[in-house]
Amino acid sequence: MNEKKVTLQFVVSQNLADRIDYYAKYLGISRSGFCASLIGQGILRYDLGCSKIDTLEYYVLNEISKNRLRKDVFNG
Repeated sequence: MNEKKVTLQFVVSQNLADRIDYYAKYLGISRSGFCASLIGQGILRYDLGCSKIDTLEYYVLNEISKNRLRKDVFNG
């Protein structure tokens, strides 16, 4: 994957930085690599969650429409 890379900077507490460093070292990757992995996983979860919400919304609205149509047909 040859996507353009950009630099992101953010501030975290010392406690969180220490935890990030611990896990990055444990996994044998850089702090930046670990943070990029976490952010990527988080974005993927948001993408999946939004997709499921969109699908659920479609089915709910579809069922509501069917029920309205049934009431119209059966109630004259």
